[in-house]
Amino acid sequence: MVLGSVFKGITESIAEQSPDLIVMGSKGASGLEEVIVGSNTEKVVRTATCPVVTIKAETDVKKMKKNRICL
Repeated sequence: MVLGSVFKGITESIAEQSPDLIVMGSKGASGLEEVIVGSNTEKVVRTATCPVVTIKAETDVKKMKKNRICL
């Protein structure tokens, strides 16, 4: 478990593990919260050294019809 800044913890993990892809959920900060705090997901998308996929809503992977990546 890592305590402290979420963004800092994620960026340190990216640097240590060098992932090929990051998948993150996003509930979407808005209004004053977005201005003051910002979105950790948005910060990771801007600074990551690999592709980042964001998922906006809760998703049940078992209900997906195709469990593969199409390029």
